[in-house]
Parts: sequence; C-alpha cells; structure tokens
Amino acid sequence: PFQKVNVVVRIEKRWNRPRTGYVYSFVYYDNKSKGRIRIPQAEIVKRYGHAITDKKEAIRVKKDIEEEIDFEKKRRERIKSWRIKYRHQQKILDLYEKHLVAMKMTERSQASRLFYLTYYVFNFFLNLKRRDHFQDWSVYYDEFRLWLEHEARTFREPRNLLTYQSKDHCISALNHFMRFLKNKNLINHLPFCEIFGKRFYNTLGVDDLVAEDEFQAINRLLAKIAPRVAVFHQFIYFSGCRYNEALGISLKSLYEGTVSSIELGDILRNHKIRYEGYIFLDSQPELESIRDPKTGNVPRKPLKGKSVIDDKSARLIPITESTLWKSLLFLFEEQVKKFEAKKYGDNPADYLLFEDMTYPHAKYFLAKAYKKTNFKYKAWHALRHTRCTEIIGVYKDYLLARLWLGHKTQAAQEWYNHIHEQIVRGSKTSSLMNKMRMKVSV
Repeated sequence: PFQKVNVVVRIEKRWNRPRTGYVYSFVYYDNKSKGRIRIPQAEIVKRYGHAITDKKEAIRVKKDIEEEIDFEKKRRERIKSWRIKYRHQQKILDLYEKHLVAMKMTERSQASRLFYLTYYVFNFFLNLKRRDHFQDWSVYYDEFRLWLEHEARTFREPRNLLTYQSKDHCISALNHFMRFLKNKNLINHLPFCEIFGKRFYNTLGVDDLVAEDEFQAINRLLAKIAPRVAVFHQFIYFSGCRYNEALGISLKSLYEGTVSSIELGDILRNHKIRYEGYIFLDSQPELESIRDPKTGNVPRKPLKGKSVIDDKSARLIPITESTLWKSLLFLFEEQVKKFEAKKYGDNPADYLLFEDMTYPHAKYFLAKAYKKTNFKYKAWHALRHTRCTEIIGVYKDYLLARLWLGHKTQAAQEWYNHIHEQIVRGSKTSSLMNKMRMKVSV
C-alpha cells in the first residue's frame, strides 16, 4: 500500500459524520517517522474550502499533495547534501541566516533568499567553478550571468530555463551575500554583479486585464461556490489592493464618511468620484500563515516600498461600489462580535474581515470558477492590474494613483497609462476592445 522511495498518497473513503456523510481522506508514508500520516480534515477544509466528497476532485487533491511532499523532500535532501559537502561554507551561511533574521525579513523572504543563494549561486561558484574563496567569485560574474541565461533550470521543472525575474533574484542574492561578507571583513572589495533588468521581464499587458463582463461572470460563479471568496474577489477588483494587503484588512481598517486626508479628498471631489466609505491601510500580514500559531495574533510588516508602519506611510482607499461596501459591513459586524468576546485579545487589527482566507484556498476557487467559463485564467494580481489601468488611464492623475494604489515610481504609472492608450487606440487585438468599460465612480 505504501512505497518508501517515492511519496505516494493513498485515498481513503471514510464516514465523517451523519451531516457530511462520506468524505475522502489522504494518507502517506513518512520515511522519517517510519509511519503513516493522515492529513487532518481541518487542513483539507482550510485549503480547499470544504471536505472532499467527489472522487474526481479527490484525485486532483491527491496529485497536489504528492507534488508538495515530493518538492519538500527534494528540498530537504538538497540542503542535507549541501551541508555535508561544504562544511566550511556552512558556518558562514549560518551567520548569514542570523543576519537575515536580524534584518527582520519575513520567513518567506528569508527562505527565498537562501534558496536562490544555495541552489544557484553556491552551486555555480562552489560546485561548477570549485571556487572555495569568496574573494575569487567576482572574476566569474560574467560567466555566472551566461550560465543563468542559458543553462540554469528551475527546481520544480528541470526542463525549463529560469525566467528573467528568477535570474535577477539569483544575482540579488549573490550581491546581498557579498555585501554581508564585506561588512564582516571576509572579503577585501565589493564588486557587484549586474542584474538583467525589467526590460527582459514578461510584463503584464492588455490581454492580462480583466474585462468587466469577465469579472461579473467569475464573481457570480464564486458567489455560488464560495461566497466569501466572491467578496474578496470583488474587494481586490474595486480597491486595487495587493493580495497580501487585502488579507490584512481588519476592524481597524474600515471607515465611514469622507476620507480623512484633505489632499486625497480634494482630488476625489475634483474628479467627481463618489464613494461609500474608505479603507485605512498602514500594514500587511508578515507571516505566510497570517496568524502566529502560538498567540493567534497577526504580526504585521510595512506596506511595499515603506520602511515603517505609521500614518504617513498609510494609504486611504475609497470604496466606490455600494454592494461591496454592504458586504464589508457584514464581515465587519461578524468580527465585532468576536472582538466583544475577546477571541484574539484587545487589538482590533487582529480581527480580520477575510478570516481564514489562504492563498491555496482562494486560488483553488478562482481556478474552479474559470474552468466553468471560456475565459482564460487570470491570477489574483490581474485584478489590481486592471484597477491600476482604469484609474491612471481615465483620470491621468499620477498623484491620485500614488495615494490610492501606492505606486512608488512614476514609471509604473506611465506603463499603465500606456496600456490604457492601447485600448483606446485599438492598437492591439483583445477581447477587451469592445467589452471593457471604465468604471470607477458609481
């Protein structure tokens, strides 16, 4: 029933309770504990939004779990073999890990930086070039860039070359590590390796926007299969928030009436943008799990491009859609009851409007809704991409875009304006040409 070499997840049909009936459970053999592990039903429900009762869906879930376990197993084996082979460098890497923690980087950022550093940077310089002295690495920077461009492969799919974004992540990891070595006086000089740059990236374009009829169709399907995900979908579409920012919306975030910023208020009035209320956004969740498993609180970090959490770094986001505002009020009232019961303590920021929402959970239902239509699947960030294009393209007001959307550079705003001009001129064939309707004010 179990294979100890390759991870195989077994599907079992079990009686859960009279109300739910039979559900599918998932079990696999763990080499470390030498025993079988059953994935808790609570974890399945949290990830997919419901217990798995359909056999076809159970087979898809089984495949997802096997891929995740295999990936994690390969990652652990890679780290173990690396630690044995490069014991001397491992001591320095341990110091570097402590340095990342001291920088207060998120767990995901730390893991990402170390992954690119060990799997690509160290592999090239220590394994392929056999350069044990860090000081010698800069001689091979040009070769490293050529190797990234023509030979380096993705970890999950070894047949695929790295994207240019990933190549630049590798180079950034190298530069950051070398700066650390210089600060520790472990190297004498600090040459930087040049990144490839955004001109090589696959930037979002017209065909990545979400047309209004597409949004309405997907949102109606989500409302039937996962109502909370439907509100979340609607919120990102109309607010233009980033995904992680939206997850952190709490009791502290929602305000009625006019915006408190005189500057933004004047701009909204000048453009005749009507709104029901607004969101006060000054931070986003720091942990991938959102809540700290020990305390139940929501650790937070500054918004993208900001160094601190304060009122000066905050954004005020008007809610222009009345149905969305009513849905947010309903979620707000739900959390007020939990706040009165002190479920998570006295901090209103720990009571999230989109509680228990996770990326796998939301992605699963979004993909499920798209499969029921003829539309090409678009990820969550496409909703923000659409809102940015609408606001910048319609109003040509970069200050409004910066205050509302949080763009740090004018170059990003000019790019969205360029996309909007493509739509207006009809210079690119797209399903949006006749279907996309700019709707900001209501």
